[in-house]
Amino acid sequence: MCEGHFPEALRGYLLAKYREEPFPYQFTEQDLYEHIRQDIQDYKAGRLDVTAPSPWRRTYSEMSLVLAWMLR
Repeated sequence: MCEGHFPEALRGYLLAKYREEPFPYQFTEQDLYEHIRQDIQDYKAGRLDVTAPSPWRRTYSEMSLVLAWMLR
């Protein structure tokens, strides 16, 4: 990742991941900063798959989080 260049795939990944609050929790500014910083470091190191999940996979993931929260 060059100085001044932000890869479009990473940008889309971050927007999709952090667009909404993770039900039932809320992000603080510090949470967002740290999570995004770590995602960027992982991307630079080649440890982050920025492929956009299918709508089905995204819905499944969100429902899994909701069910886990409900079953606590």
